[in-house]
Amino acid sequence: MEVFKEAFKRIRGKDWEKARGTYQFFKKAVIQAVVECGAMSEEDAALWFNDKTPVDYSVGQLVDEIKAYVDSKPKGFRLPFMIDEAGQYIGTNGLCMSWTGMDRSYRSGSTG
Repeated sequence: MEVFKEAFKRIRGKDWEKARGTYQFFKKAVIQAVVECGAMSEEDAALWFNDKTPVDYSVGQLVDEIKAYVDSKPKGFRLPFMIDEAGQYIGTNGLCMSWTGMDRSYRSGSTG
């Protein structure tokens, strides 16, 4: 990810963290940065950027990503969560994400 961020900053002149909320306005820069960091070909990057297919995201997938992140940190690392009421609704299938369920999935070592 750092390679992408550096490429994006060199190409666009802005930090990715500041621009990512409006990335749609920087199509050429995003595609070029993805290609430069070796993630995809230019053709694949353009297809990916233009893809409007909704992505369903399950509790298990989120738990797996969080677990991989925490496992990559030193022993004893803690990751605090701050959750508001709107934060419960994740995904396009209308299901309410259960934070209790997420906790249970994490503790059981969910794999999707």
